[in-house]
Amino acid sequence: MNKDKLLTLATTPNPSVLPGLSLLELNPLVDWYNIMTYDYTSGSFGDKMTGHHSKTMDSPDPLKNRAGFSAEHAVNMYVQKGA
Repeated sequence: MNKDKLLTLATTPNPSVLPGLSLLELNPLVDWYNIMTYDYTSGSFGDKMTGHHSKTMDSPDPLKNRAGFSAEHAVNMYVQKGA
């Protein structure tokens, strides 16, 4: 790769997939991560109800909160894993 180019990674916010990513191995190679924190209600995660398309923060109400599916939760998970 050219040194004047950035290497970025579009990656998942899915808490069931993130444990399989080796962020400590990726960090030296990737300039930044783009966590795709949208499309939480498309059905791709098996949802059968409506909700926030791009939820910023987890809701304190468990009926409105799909546990772990928010931008806040995804970024916190990446930071905890060393990104």
